[in-house]
This record gives sequence, C-alpha cells and structure tokens, in this order.
Amino acid sequence: MWSFWEASIRGWLSLAVKRHGVANHPGVPDFDPAKPQRHITSCDLTALYSGCLQMCLPIGGYEWADKQFLDNELRLHEQSERAATGYLIEVTLDYPTHMHEAHRDFPLAPVRERICADNFTEYQREMMERAGVRLGPNEQRLIAHLGPRERYIVNGATLRFYVEQGMRVREYHRGLRFQQSAWLEPYVTHLMKARARAVHPFDVTINKLYANALFGRTLMSATKNRVSLEQRDVMLRFMKNHPALGTNKFTAPDGVKHKARLLNELTEQLNSCPSGATKASDKWLKSWQDWRSDVKSKAAKIKRHANGTGGGPALKVSLTPMEEELLAYLGDAAVSGHAVIDILDDVGYGYMFPGACMRTLNTTKEKAKWLKTLLVAAFKDEAATYRFYQPRKDRGRLKKFPKSFIHLAEGLYPAFLERLGYSDAAKRDAMKRLGADLADRATAMDRGGADPPPRRRPDREAEVDEPDIVLDPATGLLEARRELVLDPVTGDLVEVAVE
Repeated sequence: MWSFWEASIRGWLSLAVKRHGVANHPGVPDFDPAKPQRHITSCDLTALYSGCLQMCLPIGGYEWADKQFLDNELRLHEQSERAATGYLIEVTLDYPTHMHEAHRDFPLAPVRERICADNFTEYQREMMERAGVRLGPNEQRLIAHLGPRERYIVNGATLRFYVEQGMRVREYHRGLRFQQSAWLEPYVTHLMKARARAVHPFDVTINKLYANALFGRTLMSATKNRVSLEQRDVMLRFMKNHPALGTNKFTAPDGVKHKARLLNELTEQLNSCPSGATKASDKWLKSWQDWRSDVKSKAAKIKRHANGTGGGPALKVSLTPMEEELLAYLGDAAVSGHAVIDILDDVGYGYMFPGACMRTLNTTKEKAKWLKTLLVAAFKDEAATYRFYQPRKDRGRLKKFPKSFIHLAEGLYPAFLERLGYSDAAKRDAMKRLGADLADRATAMDRGGADPPPRRRPDREAEVDEPDIVLDPATGLLEARRELVLDPVTGDLVEVAVE
C-alpha cells in the first residue's frame, strides 16, 4: 500500500514550449501596424502552496478497491476534491488523436519514464552532443507526451478532470480508497488573513513562510534517500572486491582516475537496483562511510556492554547478518578503536582531546588508559591553575589540551607499561609529579618562551614520604632512590639529587 502511494508521486513539470516570442503592439518601440498584434503576458498563480494545503488531505481509513468495484460501482463523475471519500486509482489511459493538436504544447498526465535515444529528435541529439550531456541507460525523466499511459496511478478527482478534457480510460486495474478532510484549511486560512492584515514586511514574510514550510514538510519522503538492503548488499560485495575503494587507499600513480572509475561503476550498479535511493557518486561514497561508522559504533556499544556486565544480560541492540558481515570485513581493530574513544567519553572528566591525541588513543587500550590517568593526575586536582581544563558542567566552553603535552606524554609511555602493578599511593604520587613537569614544559612550548626549570616537590612533601619513591624509566618500577624529573631540553626523565 505504501509502495502504491509512492508510485503516484511524480514531481514537478517544467518546460518551455515556445522558446522565442516577439510582442507587436502600440506599446513597443518597433510596433508594426501591418502585422497582427501580439502580446506577451506573465501569469502567476498566487498562494499556490497555501491553496494545496486547503484541499482535502487523507486522514485514514485506507483500504483496497478491486477491479470489480472500479468497473461497476465507481462513479467517476462524482469524484471531487471536497468529497469525504477519496480514491487513488491505477488506470490505462488513451490520448485520442483528435486532441493532439490542441494539447501538443502542454499534454495532460505527465509520466516518469526511461529515456532512450529513440525519444530524441536529430536536433536534440546534436544539442546534447554539443553540451556534453549523456543519459544513463536507466535514467528516468518526467515528460509530457501524447501517447498512452500504461498503469498510470492518479487521484480520482484528477482523473475526472482528464476524462472531462477528452482522455479515455481504457482499463481500471486497482485502487486505494481512503477518508479525507480539509483539516489544515482553518490554520492556512488564518495565516493568509494575517498576511493580508500585516503592515510590516517581516509579518508578511513570516506568515508566508509558515504556510510554505508546512507545505514542504508534507512533501518529504521517508524513503526517497533511504538505502535499501539490496543496495547495501551490492555496496558490500563491491567494496570486498575492490578494497582500495573501501579503505580509500590508492597508491598507484593513476590512483585518482582509478578511484573515479570504480566509484562510477559502483554508482551505476546501485542506481540500477529496483528499490532504494538514487544518488550521485560522491553521495554514495558518503553513504558507505556513514554506514561503516554506524556499524562500528553499534558493535562497540555491544562490546562495552558485554565487558561491563560480564556477558549479560544482553542489549536490545543487535547486529543484523549483513552488519556482522561488514564488521568481519572491517576487522576487530575498527571496533577496538571506537571502544577506546567511547570509554574516555564515558569517564567525562571535562577534557577535549585534539586529533593527535585521538590517534594515540586508537593505538592500544592500555595506552589510552595511561594517557587518561596522566591527564587527570596532572590537571584535575589543580583545575583552576591550568587553562587546559574546564568543569564538566561548562561543557560548551571546553578547551583542548595543547598538542605539545600530548607529544611529550607519548614519548614517556613505555615507562608506564607496568603501572597496573604499582600501589595506588605510589602511582598517584609519581603521576602527579610527572604531570606537573609535563604541564610546565607544554606551556612553555605553546607560548614560545624559555624552557622552565624542572619542577621539584616542595620540602614538606619530601619530609612526609621519605625516602623518595620515583619511577625507574628503564624498568618501569617504583624504587626508593633519587628523584626523577623531566629534562626541559630533551624531554627525557633524568635523575637528580633530592635537596
């Protein structure tokens, strides 16, 4: 039923039946009294959108009307735009020959059909060749011609108008009956009256926009740009056979041309599918990227839930067989990277990570945990001191950590691979000192000033937990020995005597 209704939507028809006209009357400079007078008039139907909204629109009661009912009981002459019951009818129409001359400029019942070379005149083919226009084998266009209409779906009131103009119904095939009402008419009438009373241009424009925007919403299709399952399958098979396009990695010298050639081939296959959307090549590539990203995020969510609950209870969200096939094609690394980012987002310390940091987080899960712990240890306890941190409640004004801090932190990562074995107190102490040194170094780099001296703990801290517990960068273990600080020149950890 939904497909039947969608098949009746054809779009807008725009044409120029006479490309050149010359006026000849006393009001023009080159008026020739010897020739017949000719006038050029511009006609505009005002409030076209508002007028459509004032008509009866479907409100429910949808049911099929079979061929027997249409042949014997349908009274076409009683069909009206104001009737309580409306019909959408599939018919075969004939265009009588005697009407061709009168209707040749603007034929009735425009139809969407596939265009082939035989439909064009020799002059049209020459114009297309000069303009470089080429139509694909499956492209459709809305055209108005004087031939028959096979299985043409049309509203009952419109069909009555066609018959009154002289077209003939050869056969009824099927129909859809529904209840209709002018339920938008009071609101639209109110807008039109408010627009007529308006004095300020803004009031005129806003009332017109209210009606026009509402009309646009009634035309929106829920499936026009929706990719069908068949198109998903074609897309996945094509990407498997051409992995360079799937990953967007072309290394050959003619990589750009090769990519365009593959993309055009994929577009032709997808647009020729009997169901689904019709898009340009760049839009199809964006659809593939969006689908791939959605599946990875969905899989990462399922994975996080399973890890957090120990395997159950299961989420209501699940992967379809086609999504599982896509995930197998992408590999586990795709989901792992998304899982790491999502874990950091869930913590919500109020940080924003730049692109360089995101690439680090995508490397390994342990590295992401280490970097997160380091950032928190460096900035959370003294949030007001550093410009890199904003509270979570002020999320709209978050600032990014400087890239220099991220680069310095990455270089020190190997020394913390075994951090999970440390005691909490020792880990917190070592991380906080290292984070403070990194913050000073990063601030100096960002400002382009002199390198700051190594930061040491205050004497009161040294007195509390002597002997000093520091991190050995070679072994990754905490030992009671001399203090470990960051060299502001090399960015390496060095040992210095505790004063």
